[in-house]
Amino acid sequence: EENAAARTKPVLKEKEEFQLAEVKLPQGIQSITVSSVDLHPENAGSVLQFLEFCLTFREALGLRDGQAHSVVHEVLSERSTSQEHSMLTQTIIQLLTLILADRGEISVGISATDDRWFTILGECLAESEVKLDDFPPEMFHKGISEYAEMDSSQKLKLLNYLCDEALGISLMRNFIDNHENPKYVEKKKRAEEKLNAAEAKEKELYQKIKDDFSKTEADNNGVALTIEQRVAIISQMSAESEEVHFEKKKALEMQPKSQEYNDALRTNPVELEDNGLILWNLKSYNEEPTILLQDLGSCSDICPHEKWYSFSSEQKPQ
Repeated sequence: EENAAARTKPVLKEKEEFQLAEVKLPQGIQSITVSSVDLHPENAGSVLQFLEFCLTFREALGLRDGQAHSVVHEVLSERSTSQEHSMLTQTIIQLLTLILADRGEISVGISATDDRWFTILGECLAESEVKLDDFPPEMFHKGISEYAEMDSSQKLKLLNYLCDEALGISLMRNFIDNHENPKYVEKKKRAEEKLNAAEAKEKELYQKIKDDFSKTEADNNGVALTIEQRVAIISQMSAESEEVHFEKKKALEMQPKSQEYNDALRTNPVELEDNGLILWNLKSYNEEPTILLQDLGSCSDICPHEKWYSFSSEQKPQ
């Protein structure tokens, strides 16, 4: 498989004579380490999102030094830890308590020794506008054993869901308002609406492909489709896929520029390109190398999945 980080990146770089030259990214390394643990490709984005959130809002949330990295290490190592001593469980309860307190729905404190927090988490998710297909309501009624069976990806998804929900509470809004100007807030809202709409279309496209697979298979008396048949169905939707990917890319480009808001809350790409490549220099990522590449996939990808790469110190893009 071709390393996406090695694709030619059409960056226009100014020379002394004001000529323009094409820059090619060096070979990226699909290995990112956090808290002495190598991230699985499917977890990289979720881990980095959580760490950046915690660094940005640590003061508002009252997080302790090293708490975020302790959570990540616990999740990724998948070690067996009692709920009472689990930093992950304590952080989930901490976020959940803030959300419920803001809604005026909590009068008795939630404790890690009380499995009730898992049921309450399910109720919070059920009432949310965000719907996570991986977590059906009945899962939370079966008890804490369901949580114990979750893998690292699922736990990270739940954790980031709570982080996103926490952004809407008054405590966080006040913190954000004290750091961001109104124009930035409004532009960010529009960008998020565009991104949500694009992601909804992307989900509809995936479902349409699955439905076409099922229909064709049913018309074929239940005989499993061949690879050629699947490719033919996907190819018929290439134009629609390209449009969906383009809309998602444009939504990402709508993110406010650095000069539009206070640096205290800024997480801005170093570079964002038309070919789905985004360079990041995250404040929460202190490992070497510090430059990360996010590959969203190309417009020709029917079902793109993001990948992350890092650069060695000698390879950092200039």
